[in-house]
Amino acid sequence: MNSEILETPNISKFITLKNASGLLNHEELSIKKIIFDKLYKGGESEAKKTMSSFLNNRGQHYSKEMSSPLSAFSSCSRLSSYITYGNISIKQILREIKNQQKYLRENKIRTGWLKSLSSFSSRLRWHCHFIQKLEMQPDLEFTNMVRSYDLIRNTFNKDSFDRWANGNTGFPMVDACMRSLKANGWINFRMRAMLVSFASYNLWLDWRITSKYLSNYFIDYEPGIHYNQFQMQSGVTGINAIRIYNPIKQQEDHDPNAIFVRKWVPELRNVPLEYIQYPHLLSEKMQIKTGCIIGKNYPEPVVDLKKSTLKAKKEIYKVKGSGEAKNQSKAAYLMHGSRKKSKSLNLFSNR
Repeated sequence: MNSEILETPNISKFITLKNASGLLNHEELSIKKIIFDKLYKGGESEAKKTMSSFLNNRGQHYSKEMSSPLSAFSSCSRLSSYITYGNISIKQILREIKNQQKYLRENKIRTGWLKSLSSFSSRLRWHCHFIQKLEMQPDLEFTNMVRSYDLIRNTFNKDSFDRWANGNTGFPMVDACMRSLKANGWINFRMRAMLVSFASYNLWLDWRITSKYLSNYFIDYEPGIHYNQFQMQSGVTGINAIRIYNPIKQQEDHDPNAIFVRKWVPELRNVPLEYIQYPHLLSEKMQIKTGCIIGKNYPEPVVDLKKSTLKAKKEIYKVKGSGEAKNQSKAAYLMHGSRKKSKSLNLFSNR
């Protein structure tokens, strides 16, 4: 990271191959075309503009505002897609962060910038760490890190999957995030984690199916990060804390006035704020008044949140406590665990 950045090569010296067919389009490669509300302009110059706006303006409150889908669209760096496509490198970004940190310290500027830049730079390190995991163990795309978990989630509920995939689960925050993601190609980390957690725990869907589905929609899709995070949020790594996100609490914490939910789930736009987290509890009279008939305009909850959470915990911890799983977890940690001494081995902080 501290070595010099390579100079731009002189492309005039490149040789054009004879009979080169060029890049094939998505139809020739049999790749499904995904329609987005395009928020990005590609290329190195646009990547640098995005980096500059983050480091000099948007990123001041990054550490505080990255968790809410309301603020994350502007407060997060939005560099992930440029990194994925090679428009800018981690080294370039880290170099600029260090320069900015030096400037802030020299000028004794203490307005939240240093904390946010430190938080962001740590996530760049995690970015590389997760990619390295897949390089070391390529079958993590298809295989549980701890094989003792192979026997769970061995059934597939297509209705549950379809409702999750289309943002019709009956849980407003889940549905809003899924719809937003599919339109924009991006959603912030905490909401991604919630989407995966809900699918893996509450709907008990196999991450190998849900991960393939969402890989179509992340414009910043990076296999090393994608599959490792799916495994972590599904509780099958053996070396990370079991974290089940409650979508009702996430809505209460990160969209308390239902601005995000009302935007992406317009069926609920007239539902009173006190019912926005539980629209299925509306009286029949109130449903008619608001124009939100549960089961018609907006679905009943796909699962009982409390019961499905308790059941998932029971199944996960039953495997986690077995001797075989413990031995496999130790092996996984020796291969993939952080070597940095810490008070906690929970590697899945809010990135």
